[in-house]
Amino acid sequence: MKKIINILVIVLFVAFNSTTIYAQGKSQEAKEKIEKKSKNAKDELKAEKNQAKEKMSKKAEKAEKDVKGKKEEIHARKEEVKKNLNAEKASEFGQNKATEAKNKLKSRSDFIQKKEEKYRASEDRITAAKMRLAKLKKEGKLSPEQIKEKEGIIAKAEERLAKYKTSISAAKEKVKGKTQALEK
Repeated sequence: MKKIINILVIVLFVAFNSTTIYAQGKSQEAKEKIEKKSKNAKDELKAEKNQAKEKMSKKAEKAEKDVKGKKEEIHARKEEVKKNLNAEKASEFGQNKATEAKNKLKSRSDFIQKKEEKYRASEDRITAAKMRLAKLKKEGKLSPEQIKEKEGIIAKAEERLAKYKTSISAAKEKVKGKTQALEK
């Protein structure tokens, strides 16, 4: 019996060992399949990752180009606005200068008009002085020396008045020329 038990134990042992060997072989194949699937999955993940990177880099490049384009467009618009603003400022400046010039010419014209009134008043006084002198001559109230003195004073006054009239005329012509130039 001992022999039979030994044989049985050996048979059982061999039977279990063969299943284990068979199972180990299956296990090896399963491991290889898992490794292949794992490797394939890793390769697929790497490929997807690379594709995603490429897509992101393309999108980044496109976005960068868009940003550059928009920056250039904004810069161009800024320049255009500056030019328009400068043109408006220049136009305003020119209009302000023209207004200032007109105001200056008007004040100068008013000044000349006052000087002409002063000239007329002085002319009237000289004429009145001549008339008084003529009247005094007729009446004989003045000596010949006094008459000469008064006539000398009147002659000097007439001479100064003539110079004054010349300066007024010159100023009038100057204002008239500038007014015509400004109207053009």
